[in-house]
Amino acid sequence: MNLIQSLSLGAVQGLTEFLPVSSSGHLALVNSLFKLPFDNLFFEVLLHLGTLFAVILYMHKKIWILLKGGIAELTEKKSGKKENLRYIGLVILGIVPAVIFAVLFDEAIEEAFSKLLYVGIFFLITSLMLYATKFFRGDSPLSFKSALAVGFAQVIALMPGISRSGTTISAGIFAGMKREDACDYSFFMAIPLIFGAFMKELINVKPVFEWVMAAGFLASLAFGYASVFFLYRILKSNRFYYFSYYLAAVGIFTVIRSIS
Repeated sequence: MNLIQSLSLGAVQGLTEFLPVSSSGHLALVNSLFKLPFDNLFFEVLLHLGTLFAVILYMHKKIWILLKGGIAELTEKKSGKKENLRYIGLVILGIVPAVIFAVLFDEAIEEAFSKLLYVGIFFLITSLMLYATKFFRGDSPLSFKSALAVGFAQVIALMPGISRSGTTISAGIFAGMKREDACDYSFFMAIPLIFGAFMKELINVKPVFEWVMAAGFLASLAFGYASVFFLYRILKSNRFYYFSYYLAAVGIFTVIRSIS
Protein backbone atom coordinates (compact mmCIF):
# COMPACT_ATOMS: atom_id res chain seq x y z
CA MET A 1 0.00 0.00 0.00
CA ASN A 2 1.32 3.45 -0.87
CA LEU A 3 0.60 6.80 0.74
CA ILE A 4 -2.05 7.87 -1.80
CA GLN A 5 -3.97 4.62 -1.39
CA SER A 6 -3.86 4.87 2.39
CA LEU A 7 -5.08 8.48 2.34
CA SER A 8 -7.80 7.63 -0.19
CA LEU A 9 -9.22 4.77 1.86
CA GLY A 10 -9.01 6.82 5.06
CA ALA A 11 -10.85 9.72 3.42
CA VAL A 12 -13.56 7.44 2.02
CA GLN A 13 -14.05 5.76 5.41
CA GLY A 14 -14.15 9.08 7.27
CA LEU A 15 -16.52 10.83 4.88
CA THR A 16 -18.96 7.98 4.45
CA GLU A 17 -19.05 6.60 8.00
CA PHE A 18 -21.30 9.40 9.24
CA LEU A 19 -22.79 10.96 6.12
CA PRO A 20 -25.94 9.02 5.10
CA VAL A 21 -24.30 7.33 2.11
CA SER A 22 -22.93 4.02 3.53
CA SER A 23 -19.23 3.61 4.23
CA SER A 24 -19.32 -0.15 3.61
CA GLY A 25 -20.96 0.29 0.23
CA HIS A 26 -18.53 3.00 -0.87
CA LEU A 27 -15.49 1.03 0.22
CA ALA A 28 -16.74 -1.96 -1.78
CA LEU A 29 -17.34 0.27 -4.81
CA VAL A 30 -13.98 2.06 -4.52
CA ASN A 31 -12.19 -1.26 -4.26
CA SER A 32 -14.05 -2.53 -7.33
CA LEU A 33 -13.20 0.58 -9.36
CA PHE A 34 -9.57 1.12 -8.40
CA LYS A 35 -8.54 -2.26 -7.01
CA LEU A 36 -7.23 -0.61 -3.87
CA PRO A 37 -5.79 -3.09 -1.37
CA PHE A 38 -8.41 -3.26 1.37
CA ASP A 39 -7.58 -6.78 2.50
CA ASN A 40 -5.48 -5.70 5.50
CA LEU A 41 -7.73 -6.27 8.51
CA PHE A 42 -5.46 -4.32 10.84
CA PHE A 43 -5.74 -1.31 8.55
CA GLU A 44 -9.56 -1.65 8.76
CA VAL A 45 -9.21 -1.54 12.54
CA LEU A 46 -7.20 1.69 12.34
CA LEU A 47 -9.76 3.32 10.04
CA HIS A 48 -12.60 2.42 12.42
CA LEU A 49 -10.56 3.82 15.30
CA GLY A 50 -10.13 7.07 13.39
CA THR A 51 -13.88 7.50 12.90
CA LEU A 52 -14.50 6.57 16.54
CA PHE A 53 -12.15 9.33 17.69
CA ALA A 54 -13.82 11.74 15.25
CA VAL A 55 -17.34 11.33 16.63
CA ILE A 56 -16.14 11.37 20.25
CA LEU A 57 -14.15 14.55 19.57
CA TYR A 58 -17.13 16.28 17.96
CA MET A 59 -19.65 15.19 20.62
CA HIS A 60 -17.40 15.31 23.68
CA LYS A 61 -19.42 18.04 25.42
CA LYS A 62 -22.72 16.20 24.96
CA ILE A 63 -21.11 12.92 26.03
CA TRP A 64 -19.68 14.53 29.16
CA ILE A 65 -23.00 16.14 30.10
CA LEU A 66 -24.86 12.85 29.61
CA LEU A 67 -22.36 10.75 31.60
CA LYS A 68 -21.97 13.34 34.36
CA GLY A 69 -25.73 13.68 34.66
CA GLY A 70 -26.21 9.91 34.68
CA ILE A 71 -23.66 9.43 37.46
CA ALA A 72 -25.28 12.20 39.50
CA GLU A 73 -28.70 10.61 39.09
CA LEU A 74 -27.35 7.25 40.23
CA THR A 75 -26.11 8.77 43.48
CA GLU A 76 -29.27 10.78 44.16
CA LYS A 77 -31.39 9.42 46.97
CA LYS A 78 -34.46 11.35 45.94
CA SER A 79 -36.80 9.72 43.47
CA GLY A 80 -37.81 11.70 40.43
CA LYS A 81 -37.14 12.07 36.75
CA LYS A 82 -33.79 10.66 35.81
CA GLU A 83 -33.59 11.95 32.26
CA ASN A 84 -29.92 11.16 31.67
CA LEU A 85 -30.22 7.57 32.87
CA ARG A 86 -33.38 7.21 30.80
CA TYR A 87 -31.55 8.45 27.70
CA ILE A 88 -28.63 6.07 28.29
CA GLY A 89 -31.12 3.23 28.66
CA LEU A 90 -32.76 4.15 25.35
CA VAL A 91 -29.34 4.22 23.66
CA ILE A 92 -28.73 0.67 24.89
CA LEU A 93 -32.21 -0.35 23.73
CA GLY A 94 -31.49 1.06 20.28
CA ILE A 95 -28.30 -0.96 19.74
CA VAL A 96 -29.55 -4.32 21.06
CA PRO A 97 -31.47 -5.43 17.90
CA ALA A 98 -28.48 -4.80 15.62
CA VAL A 99 -26.08 -6.61 17.95
CA ILE A 100 -28.34 -9.69 18.15
CA PHE A 101 -28.91 -9.76 14.40
CA ALA A 102 -25.19 -9.30 13.63
CA VAL A 103 -24.28 -12.25 15.87
CA LEU A 104 -26.96 -14.55 14.46
CA PHE A 105 -26.52 -13.71 10.79
CA ASP A 106 -22.83 -12.81 10.55
CA GLU A 107 -22.12 -15.17 7.64
CA ALA A 108 -25.10 -13.99 5.57
CA ILE A 109 -24.05 -10.37 6.07
CA GLU A 110 -20.48 -11.15 5.00
CA GLU A 111 -21.78 -12.88 1.86
CA ALA A 112 -23.86 -9.83 0.94
CA PHE A 113 -20.70 -7.70 1.06
CA SER A 114 -19.12 -9.82 -1.67
CA LYS A 115 -21.81 -9.06 -4.28
CA LEU A 116 -21.65 -5.63 -5.92
CA LEU A 117 -25.21 -5.95 -7.25
CA TYR A 118 -26.54 -6.08 -3.68
CA VAL A 119 -24.55 -2.97 -2.84
CA GLY A 120 -26.15 -1.07 -5.73
CA ILE A 121 -29.67 -2.19 -4.81
CA PHE A 122 -29.15 -1.18 -1.18
CA PHE A 123 -27.81 2.20 -2.31
CA LEU A 124 -31.12 2.76 -4.11
CA ILE A 125 -33.13 1.67 -1.07
CA THR A 126 -31.23 4.15 1.10
CA SER A 127 -31.87 6.84 -1.50
CA LEU A 128 -35.64 6.30 -1.32
CA MET A 129 -35.55 6.35 2.47
CA LEU A 130 -33.64 9.63 2.57
CA TYR A 131 -35.93 11.27 0.04
CA ALA A 132 -38.99 10.31 2.11
CA THR A 133 -37.71 12.41 5.03
CA LYS A 134 -38.58 15.48 2.96
CA PHE A 135 -42.24 14.93 3.82
CA PHE A 136 -41.86 14.50 7.60
CA ARG A 137 -41.59 17.14 10.29
CA GLY A 138 -41.47 16.28 13.97
CA ASP A 139 -40.95 17.87 17.36
CA SER A 140 -41.36 14.90 19.69
CA PRO A 141 -38.63 13.96 22.19
CA LEU A 142 -36.94 10.58 22.19
CA SER A 143 -39.32 7.93 23.54
CA PHE A 144 -39.37 4.17 24.04
CA LYS A 145 -41.37 3.82 20.82
CA SER A 146 -39.02 5.93 18.69
CA ALA A 147 -35.94 4.25 20.20
CA LEU A 148 -37.35 0.85 19.29
CA ALA A 149 -38.13 2.01 15.76
CA VAL A 150 -34.62 3.35 15.29
CA GLY A 151 -33.13 0.19 16.81
CA PHE A 152 -34.88 -2.10 14.36
CA ALA A 153 -34.06 0.25 11.47
CA GLN A 154 -30.43 -0.13 12.46
CA VAL A 155 -30.68 -3.87 11.74
CA ILE A 156 -31.28 -3.04 8.07
CA ALA A 157 -28.14 -0.90 8.10
CA LEU A 158 -25.98 -4.00 8.56
CA MET A 159 -26.33 -4.58 4.83
CA PRO A 160 -23.70 -3.06 2.48
CA GLY A 161 -25.03 0.07 0.81
CA ILE A 162 -27.54 0.75 3.58
CA SER A 163 -26.27 3.75 5.51
CA ARG A 164 -26.34 3.34 9.29
CA SER A 165 -26.58 7.07 9.97
CA GLY A 166 -29.04 7.58 7.11
CA THR A 167 -31.28 4.74 8.25
CA THR A 168 -31.30 5.61 11.95
CA ILE A 169 -31.74 9.36 11.44
CA SER A 170 -34.52 8.73 8.90
CA ALA A 171 -36.26 6.31 11.27
CA GLY A 172 -36.08 8.90 14.04
CA ILE A 173 -37.58 11.53 11.75
CA PHE A 174 -40.33 9.11 10.65
CA ALA A 175 -41.06 8.44 14.34
CA GLY A 176 -41.66 12.16 14.90
CA MET A 177 -38.33 13.26 16.39
CA LYS A 178 -36.66 16.58 15.67
CA ARG A 179 -33.96 16.18 13.06
CA GLU A 180 -31.08 17.23 15.31
CA ASP A 181 -32.37 15.03 18.15
CA ALA A 182 -32.52 12.08 15.76
CA CYS A 183 -28.93 12.81 14.71
CA ASP A 184 -27.76 13.04 18.34
CA TYR A 185 -29.39 9.72 19.15
CA SER A 186 -27.89 8.10 16.04
CA PHE A 187 -24.37 9.20 16.99
CA PHE A 188 -24.73 8.22 20.64
CA MET A 189 -25.60 4.73 19.40
CA ALA A 190 -22.74 4.82 16.89
CA ILE A 191 -20.07 5.19 19.57
CA PRO A 192 -20.55 1.79 21.30
CA LEU A 193 -21.27 0.11 17.96
CA ILE A 194 -18.09 1.38 16.31
CA PHE A 195 -16.14 0.53 19.46
CA GLY A 196 -17.61 -2.99 19.43
CA ALA A 197 -16.70 -3.46 15.77
CA PHE A 198 -13.22 -2.13 16.51
CA MET A 199 -12.70 -4.59 19.39
CA LYS A 200 -14.05 -7.52 17.35
CA GLU A 201 -11.65 -6.79 14.50
CA LEU A 202 -8.75 -6.15 16.85
CA ILE A 203 -9.21 -9.54 18.54
CA ASN A 204 -9.34 -11.38 15.21
CA VAL A 205 -6.38 -9.79 13.45
CA LYS A 206 -2.63 -10.06 13.68
CA PRO A 207 -1.22 -6.53 13.85
CA VAL A 208 0.96 -5.73 10.85
CA PHE A 209 1.74 -2.03 10.99
CA GLU A 210 3.20 0.03 8.15
CA TRP A 211 3.94 3.72 8.51
CA VAL A 212 1.60 4.64 5.63
CA MET A 213 -1.32 3.31 7.71
CA ALA A 214 -0.91 6.29 10.04
CA ALA A 215 -1.88 8.55 7.12
CA GLY A 216 -5.06 6.55 6.59
CA PHE A 217 -5.90 6.78 10.30
CA LEU A 218 -5.41 10.57 10.33
CA ALA A 219 -7.44 10.97 7.12
CA SER A 220 -10.24 8.88 8.62
CA LEU A 221 -10.25 11.03 11.76
CA ALA A 222 -10.12 14.37 9.92
CA PHE A 223 -12.69 13.53 7.27
CA GLY A 224 -14.89 11.80 9.86
CA TYR A 225 -14.97 14.96 11.98
CA ALA A 226 -15.73 17.08 8.91
CA SER A 227 -18.57 14.78 7.85
CA VAL A 228 -20.24 14.97 11.30
CA PHE A 229 -19.93 18.78 11.26
CA PHE A 230 -21.37 18.96 7.75
CA LEU A 231 -24.25 16.58 8.54
CA TYR A 232 -25.50 18.72 11.42
CA ARG A 233 -25.46 21.78 9.17
CA ILE A 234 -27.45 19.94 6.50
CA LEU A 235 -30.03 18.81 9.06
CA LYS A 236 -30.49 22.37 10.32
CA SER A 237 -31.19 23.55 6.79
CA ASN A 238 -33.80 20.79 6.22
CA ARG A 239 -31.90 19.51 3.19
CA PHE A 240 -31.14 16.03 4.49
CA TYR A 241 -32.99 14.51 1.53
CA TYR A 242 -30.43 16.03 -0.88
CA PHE A 243 -28.23 13.00 -0.24
CA SER A 244 -30.89 10.85 -1.92
CA TYR A 245 -30.03 12.32 -5.33
CA TYR A 246 -26.38 11.40 -4.95
CA LEU A 247 -27.18 7.87 -3.76
CA ALA A 248 -29.64 7.31 -6.60
CA ALA A 249 -26.90 8.10 -9.12
CA VAL A 250 -24.31 5.96 -7.30
CA GLY A 251 -26.81 3.13 -6.94
CA ILE A 252 -27.67 3.07 -10.64
CA PHE A 253 -23.97 3.22 -11.55
CA THR A 254 -23.16 0.35 -9.15
CA VAL A 255 -25.96 -1.85 -10.49
CA ILE A 256 -24.86 -1.25 -14.09
CA ARG A 257 -21.24 -1.98 -13.21
CA SER A 258 -22.17 -5.19 -11.42
CA ILE A 259 -23.99 -6.64 -14.44
CA SER A 260 -21.71 -5.31 -17.18
